[in-house]
Amino acid sequence: MHSAKDPDKEEVKKFSSLSSLWWNENGPFKALHKITIPRLQFIIPQLKDTFSRKEKDIKLLDVGCGGGLVCEPLSRLGYSITGIDASSKVIKAAKEHAKTMKLAINYKCTTLLDLNNQQIKADAIFLLELLEHVSDPKSLIHTALDCLKPGGLLFFSTLNRTPKSYIFGIQVAENLLNWAPKGAHSYKKFLKPSEIQSYLEEKNYTIHKIQGITFNIIKNKWELSDNLNINYIGVAKKSTFS
Repeated sequence: MHSAKDPDKEEVKKFSSLSSLWWNENGPFKALHKITIPRLQFIIPQLKDTFSRKEKDIKLLDVGCGGGLVCEPLSRLGYSITGIDASSKVIKAAKEHAKTMKLAINYKCTTLLDLNNQQIKADAIFLLELLEHVSDPKSLIHTALDCLKPGGLLFFSTLNRTPKSYIFGIQVAENLLNWAPKGAHSYKKFLKPSEIQSYLEEKNYTIHKIQGITFNIIKNKWELSDNLNINYIGVAKKSTFS
């Protein structure tokens, strides 16, 4: 995990220590495994609606990719995807799992700022469950937008800063159900959608679509919804007006 500036060393250390557990569906990243399906249900239609090219010709970049929970299913669908993370241990784990799955994913231990300095561009960039782990989310979002090709998409998912997200995102998910590592989140780093919108507007982008990711008790699964109170996922596009 990293910011657009120097990586947060404590965050990198935290996730490095858990690198061998990324693909344990009942381990400390259980929540991420559970929300992968609704995340993809949001992402894939947006990619298909925006780009008419074949999947292999659409360049995707997953920032703070972790063990590759999003990279792998998109790679299976034929997309050309690069995953980056500031933790060398996490990248090693991602590479090993991709090799086992016989997937050609371009994993790199680097930062988004480094890619921007190299003028590397992508059609779509993912900031998924990352913004709440960095010290300067606005800088990260702005750097991501600088790395987009014309007409590109910026996907983001994070936790809203509400009383409900504190209860369910920290007290329940971390301390009661062990769906996330204890101490993984800081409530003060949670972001309201309006804050992300304001960061986007500074670069002439806007939120094109946004949905909540909520747990359906009756169906016993996570799904997309109109409720943004806890988790939400969105996609940003260049504004059509100045």
